Amino acid sequence: GYCLGRVIADECTINRFGVHPDYQRKGLATCLLKTFLDRAGRQGAHNCFIDVRAGNTAARRFYEGLGFNQIGVRQAYYQIGHEDAILMQYIIANRSQ
Repeated sequence: GYCLGRVIADECTINRFGVHPDYQRKGLATCLLKTFLDRAGRQGAHNCFIDVRAGNTAARRFYEGLGFNQIGVRQAYYQIGHEDAILMQYIIANRSQ
């Protein structure tokens, strides 16, 4: 599995996130995401953002289950299929100390 993102000032963005199908539903995604959020918080991030395909209900439920909230829609965001992206946000507790 992998989680690629960046921290800029007090925000972070998850650019790519995935787990090989053979390892899904075993807690790896949760561990990766929590580790990313913890490290981003230690670097000063207060908010984390991710775009999720509107049709990817499994991913949306996963993020919602970890505390992400939908805050917007990017119309026809994805080139292939012109599918909308759901913009989700997570508020990171202050961990920079």
